[in-house]
Amino acid sequence: MRCQRGLPIVMLFGICAYGAILRVPEQYSSIQAAIDKAGNGDTVIVAPGRYIEHIDFKGKAIKVSSTDPCDPSVVASTVIQGTGAASASSVVTFANGEGKDSILAGLTITGGSGGLVTASQTEVPYLGPGIVCYEASPTIIYNRIVDNHGPFQIAGERLVYGMGGGIACFGSSAVVAFNIIANNTAAIGGGTIVEGGNPLIYNNLIYANQALYGGGCAQFGGRLISNTIVDNEASDIGLGFEGLGGNLYVVYVVSMGLPTVVKNNIICSARSGSGIISERNLGDWFAYNDIWGNLPSDWLTIDPDSGQIVPGQGMIGRFGNISQDPVLANTGSGLLGLDPSSPCIDAGEPGFVPPFGATDIDGDPRVMGQTVDIGADEFPGCRPVADAGPDQRYFEPKTITLDGSRSVFCDPCSPRLYQWIQIAGPTVALSDPCAACTSFEPPGPGVYRFRLTVSDGTYKGRADEVQVYIGDQPPVAYAGPDRLCEILAQAVLDGTGSWDPDADKLSYRWRQISGPQVQLSGADTATPSFFCVRHGEYVFELVVSDGFMESDPDIVKITSMGLSVTQRSIEPRHVNSGSFFYPDLDGNRVVYAFSLGSGNCFNWDIVCKDLSTGLSQTYKSVGSSLDLDTQPRIHRETIIWAGGAVYGNPWKEYEPINLGIFAARFGSERVYTLCRYTMTESYSHPAIWANKVVWLEHRDLDIPNGRWWSTPYSICGADITDIAHPRYFTIAKDVGYRTPYAIYGFETDFDHVIDIFDDIVVWEANGDIYGADISDINQIRTFPICLDKGRQYDPAIYGRFVVWTDCREDSGDIYIADITDPNAIVISPLVRGPNRQSQPAIDGNVVVYEDQYAIKVIRIVPGYAPVALRMEGQPQGYTPSIWADAIVWQAGIYSPVQGISLRAGISVPNGPVEIVQTAARYMTIQDAVNAAKAGYRISIAPGVYHEDVRLTQQDLILTSVYPSHWDVVQQTVIDGFDAAVQCYSGQTTRTVIEGLTLTGGYNGVKCDGAGPLVTQCLITGNLASGVFLSNRSTAVLDRCYITCNGEAGVELAQLGMPGRGGYVPSYPTIRTCLIAGNRTYGITGHLPAIVNCTIVENGLQGLACQSLNMLNSIVYYNHMGSGLGEGPNTSVNYSDVQGWTGGVGNLDLEPGFVALGRWVRQSDPTQPALPDQADAIWLMGDYRLCTASPCIDAGDPQTIIAPDQTDLAGNGRLVGTRVDMGALEYKP
Repeated sequence: MRCQRGLPIVMLFGICAYGAILRVPEQYSSIQAAIDKAGNGDTVIVAPGRYIEHIDFKGKAIKVSSTDPCDPSVVASTVIQGTGAASASSVVTFANGEGKDSILAGLTITGGSGGLVTASQTEVPYLGPGIVCYEASPTIIYNRIVDNHGPFQIAGERLVYGMGGGIACFGSSAVVAFNIIANNTAAIGGGTIVEGGNPLIYNNLIYANQALYGGGCAQFGGRLISNTIVDNEASDIGLGFEGLGGNLYVVYVVSMGLPTVVKNNIICSARSGSGIISERNLGDWFAYNDIWGNLPSDWLTIDPDSGQIVPGQGMIGRFGNISQDPVLANTGSGLLGLDPSSPCIDAGEPGFVPPFGATDIDGDPRVMGQTVDIGADEFPGCRPVADAGPDQRYFEPKTITLDGSRSVFCDPCSPRLYQWIQIAGPTVALSDPCAACTSFEPPGPGVYRFRLTVSDGTYKGRADEVQVYIGDQPPVAYAGPDRLCEILAQAVLDGTGSWDPDADKLSYRWRQISGPQVQLSGADTATPSFFCVRHGEYVFELVVSDGFMESDPDIVKITSMGLSVTQRSIEPRHVNSGSFFYPDLDGNRVVYAFSLGSGNCFNWDIVCKDLSTGLSQTYKSVGSSLDLDTQPRIHRETIIWAGGAVYGNPWKEYEPINLGIFAARFGSERVYTLCRYTMTESYSHPAIWANKVVWLEHRDLDIPNGRWWSTPYSICGADITDIAHPRYFTIAKDVGYRTPYAIYGFETDFDHVIDIFDDIVVWEANGDIYGADISDINQIRTFPICLDKGRQYDPAIYGRFVVWTDCREDSGDIYIADITDPNAIVISPLVRGPNRQSQPAIDGNVVVYEDQYAIKVIRIVPGYAPVALRMEGQPQGYTPSIWADAIVWQAGIYSPVQGISLRAGISVPNGPVEIVQTAARYMTIQDAVNAAKAGYRISIAPGVYHEDVRLTQQDLILTSVYPSHWDVVQQTVIDGFDAAVQCYSGQTTRTVIEGLTLTGGYNGVKCDGAGPLVTQCLITGNLASGVFLSNRSTAVLDRCYITCNGEAGVELAQLGMPGRGGYVPSYPTIRTCLIAGNRTYGITGHLPAIVNCTIVENGLQGLACQSLNMLNSIVYYNHMGSGLGEGPNTSVNYSDVQGWTGGVGNLDLEPGFVALGRWVRQSDPTQPALPDQADAIWLMGDYRLCTASPCIDAGDPQTIIAPDQTDLAGNGRLVGTRVDMGALEYKP
């Protein structure tokens, strides 16, 4: 080791000598005795020898040095020898606020075991066996720090472990430079550990160290610059754990306002544990490093959302990072320098300024060539540098000359050797490929690329490339997507997506071509702006030029919008104390994992709270107080989660744990086991939609032999229509690798991995996103969604949209795919920013996500760029979930779950939906609903609206423009996903849904504790029941067609509520409705009031109700009969019921319709079918009454008919002497 010769140590790097010199052992028998005597500014000089002691600077600004720190033999022979494990102490301690004037230089530090800091009931940490800097910032230079060994063992119930075998810096801004750090061990950071502060680890040789995590370095902040970090290892050091980060374990943090920096380092040849483990994808703070030859791989990353280990992505070739053999050579002084052929020469950060001193580790100038070298040692020679000249362009072929005469040669007397080769483009012949200047004749248009390499006869220089363009291609203008701009706000146009095929620099020319006239600021820039002061559509044209040709124009439309946002707090917690994890939300219910006690994952339960009633219920997978219950999800009343392990049987915290999948219904205490874990099988990350549950499955695990970490997982699931007897299926086998349970990050396992909506499942597989259609579990079809570069993970789905975290450009953006056609998927960025955007959740057209711990919301606007929604108070936290206007999230690790209601309405000129009272128009129905006040009428123009409409406020009227005209009703369609219209907040009949077709959803109408009036609607073609009512819903269904739904026409669900005993019924009124051709029942459930309805040709029974009140109705021609029984509260009068003769005024006679409907085969409508056949469809009949019908004038003579009351067809309700039976009055 060499340093600046001719200077005493006290003058190195401008540190002034102004105190006394104390010599050991001439004046003091021990180094510590001299330190104790010294005052600030003094220097302790230590003669060669072995000093068996531990020293503490005790806050003094003194220098402790060998007699010549610049002489490696002196450094090696001046040894401070610790007493090993017997001392429980660091060899050198800085723990009293020492600063840069406390200097340790030119000594060998060995034999330490680490200083004990505060121990807990479970942990005993020892810091810095060699050197510890605890809340101190000394200068540590030119030392050999070798053979220090921290402990790693279990003592009783406590884990005893060392941190920073060579040097530990905690809360420190120390300078650690020009040292050799070798053969040290610790549990974390075999060579060094940095946590807190902003220390500089610079120009050190760090090799042959060992740790469980971070064999060479564990870097949690600070600056790691220009080091050679090689041959370290991360491996099991005694307790059966998996080692991570053979050379480097790094976490990007911002400490003291400064970010982590890792630059200009050689990080090569890790013997185990992989070269680098990072806890997030790396960015430009990790640059100009050589990562090569590490075992078993160069780079892995720990997903911060899940704690899973996944391959690192895309750093080689970015930010100056390379992966090549550094070709190290022994310099003769025990150092590893660079061979003349090393690719690290001149490959460091351009413009590098040494942060400490001006030399490398052995005293040579730090920058000797064109650019600083990578690693601790600068190559002492000077290699020539090739310069192939600037790129050239010509419109027509001509003789082209390549000019390398500007290449740099260090020795003017050395040979100058040139070598040109063509590497791209149509093949040409160079006139003299070994000359400084050569020429060629291009045969035609194209891009010709050449590489020049130069040599001085001894060293070969870095190559340079040049491109020659023949001909020209016009640039392409892209004015950006059409966008919305809030009125009275600034709108910024964006032409940055424009590009030139020849990579020329572009100029921009914008002009307005229509709309209210504005002053465009910066019309010759890529991003001009204007103020949107009037409502309207502003249209602009962009033309770009590359200096030779102009592009075709591109057009962008900016539409003014009104944006109303209403925010209020909601309370998702069931208690005010405790810790909450992984909230999920659906309807009025929120579910989360909950711990009242410590953070031990074995005391987590699953809690579900009903937000409307405040009632909650707790679930335990096993029933023990030591259950492990986590990763809950909810859809409607069904809750699922992973868990089931019991502490100590045989599982232990921080050891491999296998999980099962469990399910429960809200209001019921029964827990169902869907998948039971075994010692070889584990299941995790469940997701649910309706009656289908999916999860990750790990099989063939072998925990004793280590086959548990990062093992293959499959995508599996079950149909739980009969929850006690699930029907299992496998979607895709061995799609990726994960650890079955994040035992080192169970509090932050935020990556859902898999999601489901309707019959589409999406999941992450080895950094890609896939999907599957499971509508037929016997014939599952899978398809890729995104296979782009970088890692894609944590997908979420709603309707036709899939969103995920995407790392193709940085550590995380939010991308979106429209999978309407799985064969033509459209992918686009949704949110891009400088921070990491992750953990997206989607509901309808709204996406909520985490942006560097901030919870943010963005609205998808079909046909326009997305719109960010403002949030008051900028909430902070993780793993957000959204349903309708409710958003919940986890506020922090071991923190409360928080929530808000956020209603946003976007109004635009000429929108198809209007609030009548304000004349404001909206693009979607939900926008108008969110902006409306009680009593407002929302008028919907004919069209198809692909959305779920959630009515969470009171007293709104939702109507087509002509609700009494059935042709308009059929043209005004809400094509839903979950339920076309949903009511959840206790609405009464002052909330009206009128004159609409409700189709395409799981249900057409869903009410939970609500009683709206649904009138003159066509409720048809929904996957499950046409109308679903629960939790004391009192809806009124009036003059509706309820037909062709996948299950019942009307379902009155019998759901429990915690603490209310038994099931909670609903009490709807169903009047003047045709309920026909539904796949199962006409009406199922308890206590409906049915008046003047026609219930016919349903696939099972017309009625599956133990108790009901029915009057003036027809129940006939249902496939399995009327289904009417003698329930305790059944009252049926003046009705025509097939197979029923009880009650007053009832008939059992064919009703005499004009024409019957029929069930036929879809493939051949001439062939009859049974309703339960897969391809059966129902063809509607004509259910008006014939002249001879026995149902005419057969209704209750006491029925009072209002003068304006009509039947289902809009005719007067009373034509004869008495009201008729059924929904349609006879009309002569």
